[in-house]
Amino acid sequence: MITKYIDRLESDDNLQGFYQEFWAFVGLNSEYKLNDYQTILKNNGLDWSEESMKSADVDALDEQAVIALIVGAFRAERFADGVLEKFVK
Repeated sequence: MITKYIDRLESDDNLQGFYQEFWAFVGLNSEYKLNDYQTILKNNGLDWSEESMKSADVDALDEQAVIALIVGAFRAERFADGVLEKFVK
């Protein structure tokens, strides 16, 4: 559902579509327990900080941790405008 956006997030239209479909995906997949994304990040050696999240080795993370990382990026954008664009790059 959301992997079709890989390598296509530079466009604002694609980013908006990803945002909407991502939250739909989260809603449909409660088994990932993403309401506790900060704990998931912490359990994978990551802090909920821009530096820690940007330096994460996503190849070494499982699905839950990667999705929690995306949740963290979206949440960070709510507090610091422009952070999401940095994550996308």
